[in-house]
Amino acid sequence: MSERDELHGIAALLRAHAHAGVDPELDRVGQLELERRLALAAPRAVPRSRAWLAVAAATAAAAGVAFFVLEPHPISYEVHGGRSVGPYISAPALTPVTVSFSDGSSLAADPGARLRVDEARVAGARVLVERGRTTVHVEHHATSAWDFVAGPFDVRVTGTRFELAWDPTGEAVDLKLEEGSVEVRGPFAEAPIAVRAGQRFRADLASRSMTVIDSSAPSAASGASATLPSAAPAPAPSAANTPSPSPAEPSEPAISAHSEATAERPAASAVVTESWSALVARGQFETVVAKAGDRGASECENACSAADLKALADAARYTGRSALAESALMSLRRRFGATRDGRSAAFMLGRLNESRGAAAAAERWYETYLNELPAGELAAEALAGKMRTVLATAGRASAEPIAAEYLARYPNGVHSKTARDILASSARP
Repeated sequence: MSERDELHGIAALLRAHAHAGVDPELDRVGQLELERRLALAAPRAVPRSRAWLAVAAATAAAAGVAFFVLEPHPISYEVHGGRSVGPYISAPALTPVTVSFSDGSSLAADPGARLRVDEARVAGARVLVERGRTTVHVEHHATSAWDFVAGPFDVRVTGTRFELAWDPTGEAVDLKLEEGSVEVRGPFAEAPIAVRAGQRFRADLASRSMTVIDSSAPSAASGASATLPSAAPAPAPSAANTPSPSPAEPSEPAISAHSEATAERPAASAVVTESWSALVARGQFETVVAKAGDRGASECENACSAADLKALADAARYTGRSALAESALMSLRRRFGATRDGRSAAFMLGRLNESRGAAAAAERWYETYLNELPAGELAAEALAGKMRTVLATAGRASAEPIAAEYLARYPNGVHSKTARDILASSARP
């Protein structure tokens, strides 16, 4: 092999490991090794090319060592107050058990609950809730990847707080979301169901039901759920999901002056068979979009109920129809702007525009929601959204007061790390 070939080979090796960081102590040891090799080479008057080969080889060796030493490892965890045999974790009959993860996330299992850490990952874990209720706090990081599995239902999160219960005897799942948002995949939906803060997801395998309702509803997982018989679907409570829309043009806030008294609001006890809300709760998004198309876009915008407009916006976002979703939300604002649903639509429009990359429009909608519902169930998420969008449009200095406000109101919130990072950067010299 020629010297040129050797040099090319060493250069390729260096490029392969150039992404690996080097610990300061390891770097010092590498420099000493380089000096030692050069000192040994000097008396023999090695040709210049050979000397460079020695330097490059030593550098490549140090990079290779750094690569193996610094290779990321899966997160670790500790169990407190319960029994742990390998990945299996059991809470005693009368006392809870807590699990602390090295990334700052934690689980608190109720007495009698049983969990299994099925897979520990570099940026998260896959946890099986085999029995009982578990309160979850996932610390948000840029690469977070967590899955919580209850029976055939898979809850995917990046950063949030929620309670998840699974009854293996009754085959019923109950998820109550306190902060953030999650996606639930199950056997009865064609697409993932998004659940946001202030909502509760329930499903029952025996009755084939799957619903999304307000978290203030009764806590029994199966007692309040609508059922889906094998032949024909039955009604379910209304759903309001946080979507992942596709790109479209940004819009400006428009606030209605309609009063609460004039707004159309379905009676609390009224249940309409095959309602759009029930279809969305079961994942039948295309059916809702088709029904809206049958009625005509303008006719629905002017005549659909608040519940139908809300369901249509959810269905449109799930199927990637961003313009239709925005139109439904704007109609909800225009006709029912003084109601809680109309005001919550401002947050949805903020999330919609942020996902498009329209940060300025998103920030205005988040601000609108915070002005109208400063203590609303989505206030923490709206404030975090405002913090992100101001950071993107106006820079770190403008985002610092919002980050400070977030930490003052939600010191242990899902987005507290992002807020601290913003403030820490300004404190660095």
